[in-house]
Amino acid sequence: MFFFKPKLIKNDKKFNAKMLFKDVSSDEWDKVNLTKANLDFSIDSVRLVNEYADRLIQTEFGQQLLKEHPDNFTTRIGAYLGEVIKNHKDG
Repeated sequence: MFFFKPKLIKNDKKFNAKMLFKDVSSDEWDKVNLTKANLDFSIDSVRLVNEYADRLIQTEFGQQLLKEHPDNFTTRIGAYLGEVIKNHKDG
């Protein structure tokens, strides 16, 4: 009964990572900085993601977003950082 084994559910981490620049809040900083051009999965782009995380923690607007969508940010930021590591694992 090899053919009837349940298949593993594979989450699309790349899709979750791309949501950082595809699903941007109305905040002006987010609109200007969280773009496909800036979030290009480079090592340097990690600094921008770090700044974004700091803004989420330190601003009222960011804290409200975290309250409303707590899982979105951890999933998206984690997936993004994972993709950066995967893309640069060989140097």
